[in-house]
Amino acid sequence: MKGLYILLIELPEATVVQTRNRVFNLNRGYYAYLGSAMGGREARIERHLSSERKHHWHIDFLLDKAGIQAVISCETEKRAECLVAQHLADLAAVAGFGCSDCRCRSHLFYSKDFNELTTVAVRAFEAAGLKPVIWAL
Repeated sequence: MKGLYILLIELPEATVVQTRNRVFNLNRGYYAYLGSAMGGREARIERHLSSERKHHWHIDFLLDKAGIQAVISCETEKRAECLVAQHLADLAAVAGFGCSDCRCRSHLFYSKDFNELTTVAVRAFEAAGLKPVIWAL
């Protein structure tokens, strides 16, 4: 199934995430990572949940240091990733993270509060006309 997803991630301590071409200084707290999987949403999410993954995307480097707490996803044929990202703007954006293939400011958003992060993420899908489902892990 095609669709979008948001990984709700806990970073237990402030850290530096070094990708192939960028360095990100991240605070301790909670992050929402927005991704699309137009070739198979379940397989993409399972890839993120696996500890056996190649480092291809920015999120792969972050997941070496953080844990996924929940996933919010929705099935859609629409390419609505950037629209959802606009609705996540109530959260602090990590500039340049996960958005090298579009014009968005970011696809990674920060909050000190997990409940706030979850609420904003669900509302972002709904504001884009999508029906999210939460998977608690």
